[in-house]
Amino acid sequence: MIYGYARVSSTTQNLDTQVAQLTAYGCEKIFRAVQFTTLVR
Repeated sequence: MIYGYARVSSTTQNLDTQVAQLTAYGCEKIFRAVQFTTLVR
């Protein structure tokens, strides 16, 4: 089984392109991570 990992770190990004590429590569299980952080000054 081929595993994939897709991650975004800002609100302007999305997982769609990464997931599509991983699926095209043949990944059967894709782990997704969405983490937004803010800078506090």
